[in-house]
Amino acid sequence: MMGCCRSDDVGGDVSITTSTTGYYMSRNKATKHRSRFSFCGWFRNSGFKYSFSVLWVLINAAVFFSVYYHYKYESKYYYLREILGRTLCVSRASAALLNLNCAALLLPVCKHLAARLRRSKLSSRSMRRWLDHYRFTHIMCAGCVCIGTVIHCTAHSFNAVRFSTGFNSAFPDINIATFSGQNPCTMLLSTVAGITGSCMLCILIFIIITSLPCFRRERHNVFWMSHHAFLVFYILLLCHPLGGILKEQCNTVNHTPGCVYPDDPLPEPMSVKPDPNDRVEYTSRIIPHAEPSAVNSSSICREKPRFISHKSRTWRFLLVPASLYILDRVWRWIKSRRSVTIENLRFLPGDVIEFRLHVENFSAQPGQYILINCPAISRLEWHPFTLTSCPTPSNPSFSLQMKACGDWTDLFRQLLQERLKTSHGDDPYMSMPKILMDGPLGSASGDILRYRVSVCIAGGIGVTPFAAILNHLASLGCDELSRLKLSRLYFIWICRDESHFQWFTQTINSLQLKLWQMNRPDFLNLRLHTTGNISKSGWSESTDTQLCCSIGQGRPNLKDILNDVTICNPKQNIGVFVCGPRKMTSRVHRLCNRLNRNKAQLHFNQESFS
Repeated sequence: MMGCCRSDDVGGDVSITTSTTGYYMSRNKATKHRSRFSFCGWFRNSGFKYSFSVLWVLINAAVFFSVYYHYKYESKYYYLREILGRTLCVSRASAALLNLNCAALLLPVCKHLAARLRRSKLSSRSMRRWLDHYRFTHIMCAGCVCIGTVIHCTAHSFNAVRFSTGFNSAFPDINIATFSGQNPCTMLLSTVAGITGSCMLCILIFIIITSLPCFRRERHNVFWMSHHAFLVFYILLLCHPLGGILKEQCNTVNHTPGCVYPDDPLPEPMSVKPDPNDRVEYTSRIIPHAEPSAVNSSSICREKPRFISHKSRTWRFLLVPASLYILDRVWRWIKSRRSVTIENLRFLPGDVIEFRLHVENFSAQPGQYILINCPAISRLEWHPFTLTSCPTPSNPSFSLQMKACGDWTDLFRQLLQERLKTSHGDDPYMSMPKILMDGPLGSASGDILRYRVSVCIAGGIGVTPFAAILNHLASLGCDELSRLKLSRLYFIWICRDESHFQWFTQTINSLQLKLWQMNRPDFLNLRLHTTGNISKSGWSESTDTQLCCSIGQGRPNLKDILNDVTICNPKQNIGVFVCGPRKMTSRVHRLCNRLNRNKAQLHFNQESFS
């Protein structure tokens, strides 16, 4: 039998699964192979996250310490260091970290830029896998922003106290305090830096709280809208250093830091006799790193020190990322103005809605997704949905499926049902609410056809990315199918209820029939499983909704299935694509890290939309 591989059923009995029908035949239990940890498999599937984490931490550490030592030894900050001490260096180093990570935060969310990179000729598999981890990159940079904020706020709190306690009338220009013992809180909140910093801290705390997984799942609309406060955050970030509370010396040539000027007034009398070992301002001490010129090689200076406000460098960090982000947003706004027409609408089992849409001059590839916005519900919320069928020259429309499982999707379903009830005339879809669309955008499923062997594992509505691949294969001719790089596709779909298989029954049946007619039954290995009960009479008497393969009851043994795939396809790069519940995705990820037999390499790919 062509394309047959053994796999265990739910009860533990080993069975033969045909490549297309999925019927099982009993077989003696084979020897179990114990999976072992594989460093190569782990690094191939998880190496990016850890490598990027280590690299990004090293980059941040290099930036932090380079700026720290710059402010510690640079002569023009001598007098400011004498007041603030090491907290000056810490505050400026953490400010550099904030500038770096705030700039890097914008790059992963440039969706159209990532889509163009994915479609470019220079795009490689490694680059596309890196682009698939844009959420992790964004979260990593956001975590660094939080750490940098804590360090920066703590350092500036000490700076405010030292400005107040270290006040000296001999240096009125360099100290933001107006008298000794001034309240640090009052002093900070009376400056531009203090006001903008407090506002940025409040915005950041609000974004962090609404980004927590427990909050995001329950109140996704609040999470989405809170992230739009980043526009105010970045404006405040640019205005934050404009107050000029930190000063630097501008005449280090004529006034070596720490030297004595002949006309200098004596320090103000102190109520307590100072310790002779303590450092007093304007003593004849020259710091070791300052190299006086021949003119003022002694401790006598030619003029008093002059100070100017510290120049801001925030705009240098944000210039390129912000420009790319603005261009990306402008392009997204232009593309989202296109008119979207609903041609057909069906309500399927499991609270699923199937749309048939039409957009002029729209083209997409299997595995891509679009962002949908309904202004009648919210003008800010854009939600991702995978295309289940792509437009073709003969049929320019495309389809997508939406499961009502959240606040936005529930409101959208209710709105559609109300409009259908109140619609009149021959075309009931004329009264549908206005829909805006952005895309298409690339995802990991676009690489399914770029492997010789691919394994697609779907849980529930997570089948939508793979349905577009099945529809695409069903629409290809014999010559086009033979020219594909993909030579074998394993498709595992797990649903809670057997009626959910009606979503793509026609697609599965038509592809199976076509492969048998082409004498390619080994191309597709299909396994369908339901975790619920299977009715003996079936879920429909209609031939349009009857599957030409059996349905297994219970969860499949994914370990044995993937192990058999490596046995049947030795020395192959096998793409494993998963879209479904988190527990199933994590299990498949661990298996791909461990199961690497017969020199077969399992490349784990996860569908994740945001």
